[in-house]
Amino acid sequence: MNSGLAYVAGNGFSVWRIDRTNNATPFTRLSCYCGGKKSVHVDSHSISFDANGNLFETDDGGIYFLPRIDATTGADGLGPGGGWRSIMGNLQLTELWSIAYDPNANVLMGGTQDNGTPQQNSAGSLAWTVSFGGIPVPSWWTPAARLVKRFATWARVL
Repeated sequence: MNSGLAYVAGNGFSVWRIDRTNNATPFTRLSCYCGGKKSVHVDSHSISFDANGNLFETDDGGIYFLPRIDATTGADGLGPGGGWRSIMGNLQLTELWSIAYDPNANVLMGGTQDNGTPQQNSAGSLAWTVSFGGIPVPSWWTPAARLVKRFATWARVL
């Protein structure tokens, strides 16, 4: 690895490369949600490197790989090595913060951190579909009326 480069990531901001030898523009963003470019989730939990200098990143959305050439020369998740790619294989991971049960439809609905509101497709199904975006407060149940309200909430902090 290049000892003049440092990397930083965290909860709520992009993965950045810092080039300590470039005084004019030392910061380069390596991940973003911009114009359909390949990227990773904004809530990064860890970054590490293998012996070949390839960057590995874990976040609310999974586990990702950025080839060394892109980690050292690319920007915004792009570069000559093809940019970010998922290495989760067939794992379908979700971090649930809350879960609710709809007794009328006999399905579950989950609340995730920034990744929407997955809802079980049918009673007993292993398939789920994201029904709302945001950070949900999944549902409430009124037994006497057999009434279920499903909703999600989210906030934008400026």
